[in-house]
Amino acid sequence: MTRSEFLTRISSALGRQPGQVTEEPPLPLWCPPEDDRQELIRRFITEHERVGGKVYLVPDWAAAKAVVVRLLSEAGASCYARTREELLDPVLEGLALPEAATAAEAEVGVSGAAFGLAETGTAVLSSDFGRLATLLPMTHVILLPASRLVAGLSEVLKTGALPSAWMLATGPSRSADIEGALVTGVHGPGRVFVVLVESP
Repeated sequence: MTRSEFLTRISSALGRQPGQVTEEPPLPLWCPPEDDRQELIRRFITEHERVGGKVYLVPDWAAAKAVVVRLLSEAGASCYARTREELLDPVLEGLALPEAATAAEAEVGVSGAAFGLAETGTAVLSSDFGRLATLLPMTHVILLPASRLVAGLSEVLKTGALPSAWMLATGPSRSADIEGALVTGVHGPGRVFVVLVESP
């Protein structure tokens, strides 16, 4: 078999004509400019909710606490797990529910986020503060200051402040079997709520 015959055979198998030029790849997703805070917020909410998450946009930390209390109540939680970010302290301080002895016992996990990616509606979680509270409970509540929103992952990588691991959380955990049957909440939380706080 000649080289030309070989390449013609491959082209045919791929549904192409010999010598056909492939299309250019699609342009990258459009991202809002970094200095357009309202557009970053709008895009983050749209993208996160597109994949099954829910975002609560609140003006300040007092309102954030009220949302967290409501979500704990709606989940029927008897206890909660948390990561160790200091920004959680004023929100979780004085709750009627106790903190779980282990994350596996908790119905709800509460964490902060190092960044929010507007392009995909993704919360970037740092391993520096623990991960079990973000993975084991069926419900995950993420507190995210709007000041931490960036357009995309490249802005996060440019900071150079890398922990041992990042976890990128984009909505509820989803998994599909070989037949394509989609199941939510098998390998992580089935419900994800982001409380997006406008004030710093």
